[in-house]
Amino acid sequence: MKFAIPLMLVAAAPCTEAITIEIRYELAGSSFYNQVGAKEALRAAADFYEDLISDSLGAINPAQYPSAAWTPTYASPVNGNTVSMNAQANLVVPANTIIIYAGSMNLGSAAARAGAGGINLGGSSLAWWNQVYNRGEPGAVQLVQIGGNVNFTSNPTDFAPWGGVIFFNSAIANWNFSTSNATGTAGPDALSVALHELGHILGLGTYRADCSWTTLINQANGKFMGPLALNSFGVNPQTDAVHVLPGVTKSRAYGCFGVPHGTAVFPLMSESLPVSNTFDVPTDLDLAMLRDIGWELTLPERQIGISKGAGAASVSVPTSTGFNYEIRRSTNLSSWGSPVATLQGNGQVKSWADSTVPSKAFYRVTRVAAAPAGAAAPMVAVKDTGDSGLVPPPAPEPTLCGCGGTH
Repeated sequence: MKFAIPLMLVAAAPCTEAITIEIRYELAGSSFYNQVGAKEALRAAADFYEDLISDSLGAINPAQYPSAAWTPTYASPVNGNTVSMNAQANLVVPANTIIIYAGSMNLGSAAARAGAGGINLGGSSLAWWNQVYNRGEPGAVQLVQIGGNVNFTSNPTDFAPWGGVIFFNSAIANWNFSTSNATGTAGPDALSVALHELGHILGLGTYRADCSWTTLINQANGKFMGPLALNSFGVNPQTDAVHVLPGVTKSRAYGCFGVPHGTAVFPLMSESLPVSNTFDVPTDLDLAMLRDIGWELTLPERQIGISKGAGAASVSVPTSTGFNYEIRRSTNLSSWGSPVATLQGNGQVKSWADSTVPSKAFYRVTRVAAAPAGAAAPMVAVKDTGDSGLVPPPAPEPTLCGCGGTH
């Protein structure tokens, strides 16, 4: 009996470009990022999300709209007050790009604080304002003109930020900046903290009216009502509006940074995480929540395993909730036919045994999205009023989440 060597998992969806997460250091404020490995740890966390997310985000470029202007804002990591980034006025954000400003300062007991940026709008063009707020994403918040007033649409199902800020606590002297060893120092792992904080910037825990996370929070009991999160976790996860409160229930790690796929761990976006000897990584629940708030995920190819026994073969596949995994078999590598089995993803490494395997067999696994990445609302037709004197509604304040140290 002959078997194929282990093959890579392939996706059925057409290839899409990943987003770019650009990190800038104008707000660094100290020599924190001059420490060996500091920038590299943050870059590794950003690269992880870059490889996952495949949304198409429109550019924010004032030069493309008449009389357009804007200034990004962020929340002060000390007092939460809105800070206008005047030095970045009329910031150009390229298409498919998110810009993150990395800072550092004494944050007291918090290891880091981060959040999605805010917006101060100029000009009087609805088309321009909407480009800044939703970047062309149909389900993201929109501004609409009702009579002489401009209002936000309610209950957005997608999120398309320009970016945001992340501040590390420069008063902590024993940060672990390794991306391969979670036990390098007695201090917090910069990689674990960065993965968590970047999740906030991407909208997990971004609790404000223009964000899809808020749409999915049950106002009566604080539970996150995303359908994929429910499928992944078994129950609607409890939150404090900005973090997951899993209790004793664990999710399943998405295999990365040395943590095996399917390992039972607490969700990355938990309010607090226990000390351990491994990095805190995104789990099946965290990825499900990203999809629930509207992000399109194209998971990187993963290695599958094939083993043989007496007259049988076994195929092992790392899976994720919201995807089905179709297994096809061929005896000649040219004709594959219909799937011989379909595995429903649940965050675990799932196996299928082929008891009818012929004398020679090759296997191919195709990943197919089993649910949409967020129910996009129809785009509301808006009229570009040019210099009509319209005034946008008060801009939502930027958010900032403070998180304690881990490890």
